[in-house]
Formats: sequence, C-alpha cells, structure tokens
Amino acid sequence: MAENTIERTHYYHADASAIGGYITRPFTGSVPSHSSVSLPLVGGVLERERKGKKWRNTVNYSNTSTTVSGKKEDNEGPWVTDVTAAIDDLNIREIVTAKRIVGQISVEHPHDGHVPTINITGSQFVDLRISGIPIEPIINYNLFEGYEGAPGFPTQPWSEQQSLHKHVEKQFKEAGGGTEETPAWIKHHFHWLESGEKSNTRDGLVCSIVDGFKGVPDNFPGKVFAHSIYVRDFGRIFFGEVIIQGGTYSLSMIRIHLGSPVGGAISAATVRSNGKTEP
Repeated sequence: MAENTIERTHYYHADASAIGGYITRPFTGSVPSHSSVSLPLVGGVLERERKGKKWRNTVNYSNTSTTVSGKKEDNEGPWVTDVTAAIDDLNIREIVTAKRIVGQISVEHPHDGHVPTINITGSQFVDLRISGIPIEPIINYNLFEGYEGAPGFPTQPWSEQQSLHKHVEKQFKEAGGGTEETPAWIKHHFHWLESGEKSNTRDGLVCSIVDGFKGVPDNFPGKVFAHSIYVRDFGRIFFGEVIIQGGTYSLSMIRIHLGSPVGGAISAATVRSNGKTEP
C-alpha cells in the first residue's frame, strides 16, 4: 500500500511601497503613498505606477512603480516571491536627491522545508546626492550568501545565521564601535551588541546591505556612520536597512528621521516578503 503524500500549500505575502511617511512640524500631514501594492495570498502578479508628485515643497518625485509576484517554479518547488519598489527623481528638501532608487528582494521557499534563500540583486541607487554632492553607497550583494546549508537552502533561521551576525558586528565597529565619540542614536541602533544579547530584536535581526560610501569628499556636509549619515539641520539618513523578524524579510533603501526645522520621517523604495508553507 502506497504511503499517503501530504500536499504542501504556500501562502504568499508581499508588499511594496515606493514612498511614504509623515511630517510633524512646521505642519502636520502624511506623505502620500499612491503606488503601494500587496500580493494576494495565492500569488500572481500585480503592478502599479504613479506619475510625478510634489508634496508641500518637502518631497518631490517624477515617477513611482511597484511590482509583486508569486509563483511556484515546478511541482517540486521552490515557491518564488519577487518584490520591487522604485522611485525616480526623488528630492527631499533639496538635501537628498537621486535619479533613481530601487529596492528589490526575491525570496525562494523550498518545497520541503521552511527557511528561504534571499536575493537583492536589483537593488540600487542611481546618482545619489547629499546637498548636491554625489556619493555612492557600496551595496553588499553577497550579504545573503555563506549561510549554513549553502549551496542548498538554509538550515537555520536567518536571524540565527552567523554570517549575518558577523556583518552587523562589522558595521558596529565601522560606526564607532560604542566609543565615547559614538552618538547615542548610533549606540541605540546597535544596543544589543553592547548588552551581549544574541540579536537586536526578540526573534530577528536588523542590518544593512550598504557597506559604507564611495566618493565622500572632505567638504561633505554630513557625517558618515557605517550605513547611515547625519546632516545637521536635516536629520539622520539610513540606507539599505534589512529587517528580519521571524519569517518576514524587509528592505528599506532609504529611511530618514527629519530633524529641525522640519520634523517627521520618510522612507523610500521599501519592499517586504513573508510567505508561509504548511504543513
């Protein structure tokens, strides 16, 4: 008598946002996000595009686009989820500008197993400038390589992968390593390393695909701390942040905490994928 084969079902989950946020001063309001999109539970393909927008002389862009897709490659898998968010001609308060920013994440869940592989190949910054000065983020496209279980699928959750933990420790040292000169907001971002905890969230990890910057001149108007930049009277800018929380994998290409005289927060080119396979 043949053994019963249990059919596995994958529930897709993915969303993308090209731009969004809020302002708290000198006025209050939400930065509109007209091209956000979410993937249906069963997969498929959804695309959305929005032409130029100028919002209160604070955020300008010429075009945004988002795409989410989910499909199974063949009968034996894997289940593949692709998420992309792009924004063109971004201009935030004439301080942060870019010709194009793209966040892209591809997650492949194995037919037998639960921990996926992750790829960020399409993520990019094109002609990024701070106060008109061009800088080039150094993207580590191999961040999700060297995991336990390679070259197949990971055998441990991503939040427990030693390759990622070593990457975060390296970023912490490059940001100042907790010295007296390190700003409190940087220490807070890496507080778990100083406390001896195993990760910086309860069951997750926060790091970045950006390993510093090329082309930072002596007269640069900001101060670089690993993957983040502080610009006086503008705020703190975080590039290429990866947030792993349980089985959810997020990538935000740019996140800004605005300081005086304008307060608030803005993120751009943010993608997220989850998905769950049962049983």
